[in-house]
Amino acid sequence: MSDLNAHVVIIGAGHAGGTLAALLRQYGHTGLISMVGDEPIPPYQRPPLSKAWLKGEADADSLALRPLAFYGEANIDFRPSVRAVKLERSARKVHLSDGSELSYDFLVIATGARAIALPIPGADLKGVLSLRTAADAEALKAQVGPGKQLAVVGGGYIGLEVAASGRALGAEVVVLERETRLLARVANEVLSEFFRDYHQQRGVRFELGASVTGFGTVLQFWVGGNIGTKAATRALERAAAAPTTNVTAPAAATQIVNPNALDSSPRADLDIPPEPTP
Repeated sequence: MSDLNAHVVIIGAGHAGGTLAALLRQYGHTGLISMVGDEPIPPYQRPPLSKAWLKGEADADSLALRPLAFYGEANIDFRPSVRAVKLERSARKVHLSDGSELSYDFLVIATGARAIALPIPGADLKGVLSLRTAADAEALKAQVGPGKQLAVVGGGYIGLEVAASGRALGAEVVVLERETRLLARVANEVLSEFFRDYHQQRGVRFELGASVTGFGTVLQFWVGGNIGTKAATRALERAAAAPTTNVTAPAAATQIVNPNALDSSPRADLDIPPEPTP
């Protein structure tokens, strides 16, 4: 960046946004830096959400990329619990959900990804959860324990981590995986069998080749053309993630960077309708 006094606005306070703000200061940027995030806490590590956070071994302070005080000391204007709602590219201005505005010289969109809800009956029920944020992890932790039954939809790494954490908390756990083996997209058969055996020995049950068809008082799924059911007081969706937003090509006078490809963190900071094409 040629102008070290430029005002940089970062939409998204995930791992990418928080790291960028800190690195700008570290490498000598002297201009104002504003960072907007829809969560109430500063940028934090996401991988431990499915492990240490669920088991009560971590909290927002211990997972923070940097202490909250850092942003004030580094003259970074951190705005939590706020999202961008309108972008005026020609005026280089961002409108925020709290009614305030930010003018910028450079705009960075680092909104990451959001969880995709399964398009099946019952996906909006109270006991059906997803895991993308600290608030999601806290909600899940509060509802999983001895005597509870947890169904995890998805046998990838995060699903298996949640299953292990659920067992550590005393819950009965079943993992439903669409493929015929665990970690089918990222691991060979030997590794898949190792993880299946490892978790089975610790009480996790598996339904492989299972496509979930609905949530209710029981969980419905298909296996080999036959319908099955599992009782579950809580279900965790691990379907997929998608970019939080798509941004149209910026006007020539505006410089926008979108590092979504580098940040798969759960974000929902940007809610900007596309501008009409000239």
